[in-house]
Amino acid sequence: MGEIYSGCLRVKAIRDGIVGRKLIWCMNVPDVSIILPVYNETARLVPGSTAVVEYLAKQDSKKAKKPLRSRAKKPQSLKAIKKLTWEIIMIDDGSNVPAAEVINHSHLQSTISKLIKQKKFRGYRLSENQGKGKAIATGVFRAKGKYIVFMDIDGSVPITSLPQ
Repeated sequence: MGEIYSGCLRVKAIRDGIVGRKLIWCMNVPDVSIILPVYNETARLVPGSTAVVEYLAKQDSKKAKKPLRSRAKKPQSLKAIKKLTWEIIMIDDGSNVPAAEVINHSHLQSTISKLIKQKKFRGYRLSENQGKGKAIATGVFRAKGKYIVFMDIDGSVPITSLPQ
């Protein structure tokens, strides 16, 4: 049969002589997984996380519009999704001060706790600094979303550009 991973059933597929896994069925899959790799970002962690969480909370509060009838089965971009479902995956790349400790001593603690209960926020910590690439790869491996977005916590790319 197949294996179930992250709420999805994957079966062995052979295409062009390459054996891989084909996704055939998923449940409770968010539209987008936002990966936030952090390393020694104590000054920027709270403002950056606040901006991301507030923007996504506004998206949740919007009422879902009735989708227009279309022949396309899947949206081609995030702009086409009327009610965006999401998850945040924060990867701490072995910071000197753990990201969880910074968040726990900020005003975000209760908000992040609610998101964890709703299964919209997950955090992971690498045992030592292994570089941004390893942090992103860890996030991709843990992501469940149909789309995967990488964002730096410093706000160099604002969260408001997510639909583009």
